Amino acid sequence: MEIIAIDIDGTLTGNELECQLYSKWLGRKIKPSELTDYDVTKVLGMTKEFEKLKWLENAFYFYKNVEIDEIATKKIMEIASGYDHVIIMTKRFGWSSTVTSEWLDTHNIRYDKLVCTNEYSKMLFLDAYGITGIVEDNPYLTREIKNCRKGIKTYLVERPYNSVDDCDVYIKGSF
Repeated sequence: MEIIAIDIDGTLTGNELECQLYSKWLGRKIKPSELTDYDVTKVLGMTKEFEKLKWLENAFYFYKNVEIDEIATKKIMEIASGYDHVIIMTKRFGWSSTVTSEWLDTHNIRYDKLVCTNEYSKMLFLDAYGITGIVEDNPYLTREIKNCRKGIKTYLVERPYNSVDDCDVYIKGSF
């Protein structure tokens, strides 16, 4: 059985709202071109604690209102159609599952199960769900999977902070 896991934030979503929030928090305009590392604390000059606090304060608003990356999502859904089961696997917290499901349904994302890892590494969930393919924007995770889980095909949505070398298949996104 072929089972694909698909991330949400940065994978199915764009980054306009994300940049608006960073701009508000930091008091200066943040452009998408500035997000050159998956760990934005490295490039935006904020601490991990500050970033986590701000995301917790704004998570519900973001999850409800974040824009979809239509270009990447169309390609991802084409890829997913070749799998037996589709799991949306996100590091979002379980308390966000209702608003997350509503967002997925609003944007016509086909899936069989939603898994919120509560900020835990997705590596801990891959075997439990029998994942054979994963779509991400996180190059750190796809590199780890390529090195440790040879049987899982890695797909990466093109973003300024990742590269074709970080995955098996590179997917064009809208930014």
